[in-house]
Order: sequence, then C-alpha cells, then structure tokens
Amino acid sequence: MFGFKNSDLNEESRALLGLIETYLGEENAYQMATTEADLCMVALRDAPALPLPDALFERDGDHKLGLFGLYQSGQNRPVFSDSTAEALRKIPRRKSVTYPMPPEMLNPGEEEASISRKEPWPEAQARADEIVAAYDAHKKALGSRPEAVALEAARAARDGLEERHDEARQTIVDAKATNVFSLYLKAAVVWYLYDYDTEGMEADTRGGDDSFDHRLMLSIALSIISIVGSVVNFNPLEADNA
Repeated sequence: MFGFKNSDLNEESRALLGLIETYLGEENAYQMATTEADLCMVALRDAPALPLPDALFERDGDHKLGLFGLYQSGQNRPVFSDSTAEALRKIPRRKSVTYPMPPEMLNPGEEEASISRKEPWPEAQARADEIVAAYDAHKKALGSRPEAVALEAARAARDGLEERHDEARQTIVDAKATNVFSLYLKAAVVWYLYDYDTEGMEADTRGGDDSFDHRLMLSIALSIISIVGSVVNFNPLEADNA
C-alpha cells in the first residue's frame, strides 16, 4: 500500500499502516451507507404524494374561530401547515368575553363600564383538535410508506457507522509519526482524501477559499510524498496508477 512492503517498515509504521487499512475499510462502508441513504432520499422525493386530509384545509367559518390556514405550493385552498398544527396542539383555544363591570368597581362618575377575560372556546377547540388529529394521521401515513421506511433504515445504518468511521480517522491523527516512513503514510492519506488528485492538491495550495493552515498542510504532504517516495523508489505523485 502506498508503495511500501511491510518489510520496509518498522514497528511504528506497521502499526500506522494497520490503522490506515482499518480506516479505509470503515471509510468504504460509511460511504456506501451514505450513498444508499441518498438514493433512498431520492426515491422518497419521487414517490407519489399522499393527498392531504380534508380536515387540514381551511373551511368556511374557521376565521370566525380564529383559525387561519396558509396557501402552499400545489394547493388551491389554504392549508393548516406543520407549524400551525403544532401551535394548535400546544395552545388551548380561548376567546375574550366581555362582562358588565360590577357597580362597586366603577370609578366615580361612571354609570357603566365593562371588563374582558379569556375563557375556553369549545367550538374553536373542537376544530383545532380535528386539525391536529388529521395532521398526526397524515404524518403517520407519510412515515409508513415503503420509501420512508427504507430511508429511515438507511439513515440508521449510516449513523451506526459514523462513530466508528470518525474514530478510525482520529486514530490516524493521534498516531505517532517519528520516522520518514510514518510521515509518508500520513501524507499519503491526505493524498487519498483528494482521490489521488495531485493537481487538485497543488491547486489548493495556491489560495482559493482554503485557509493558510490547510494550504500549508497540503504543501507539506506533497513534499513528504515526493521526498520519501524517491527514497523507496516509488513516488505516488508520478505513478501512472495509484
């Protein structure tokens, strides 16, 4: 791998090579799982849409109950959206009721006055409960579609590999590199992360959106690969086939 045989390496470098091989396996598995999740997301996006329940469309009389839907793309009537349904779930429907003020509470010289207070609004609450129930049923139906079930499973598989993948990366970062062979191996991992695109690495050392420390890291990696590669008669930057 990277032009070395195990016989070329000391104990430190052989251990690092083992960590790199573990990382490459985890990287491959993680990338395959990520691709599968992406494909499932596309399949769900392209699946036939489920029609909205009638209860989620604004009805005559809803405004009088203080309930207002919103126009959404593809709908010719206002709809009670996710955020509206969640708000209706959390906030009880109440209305302001006005009562005559008791005589003993009137100010001097006042003959009459009124006070208002918030009270439960049964009619509005019943409609709000209907909207929330329809929203929950529709959301459950959306999640039960085969495409949605497949996407959830694919994401779970990807997420299950993510921690192992990140840990495998960190072991390479943490590994000691106290000789030229170990430095070469670490630099070659950077090259691998660029899909063996030497020109891309070199271009990124010359500015663009990359920070100075990133450009400096790439420059050091390119130098190590070239120098050490010449010692072992294998320069991956000049190889025809990585």
